[in-house]
Amino acid sequence: MKSIVIILSTVFILFNAQDDDTGKLYVMALKKHIIASEGRIKGKAVVAKDTIFVMNADIVELPEQLDGRHIVTLGDSAVTFLKGRPSLHAIQINPIRVNKGNLVISLNDYVVSQGTQGANFSFGGGKEYVISFNNSTKQYAIIQTKVISF
Repeated sequence: MKSIVIILSTVFILFNAQDDDTGKLYVMALKKHIIASEGRIKGKAVVAKDTIFVMNADIVELPEQLDGRHIVTLGDSAVTFLKGRPSLHAIQINPIRVNKGNLVISLNDYVVSQGTQGANFSFGGGKEYVISFNNSTKQYAIIQTKVISF
């Protein structure tokens, strides 16, 4: 009985640590993505100065704020977030992948606008962030950024 409790405790601790690390990796990629997206998206969509709009946020637990900007999940009612704006910029969060021993996080940009029957989502490209663990510093780092275009 003791061994089962120890095994379950170990698995629980490992999964909690993994979720925390995964969240940190997504935040690392999201920070870099926001900086890169602001210059590229301007003119195509209104980039909110105080809000980051995300889609598929249920993949990972994100903080409520990032660098002083609120993180808001669009969900099924994206139109309600337009609030008189002609459009807005949203970032789609995709599941993390493993490629050649590195982690890959894909973040896609969308321009969300009012359609006749709801919201229109126009793909605006995105980026893949290749992340590797550095044994000497004991930290993860983004080692490569790849542009996703259409």
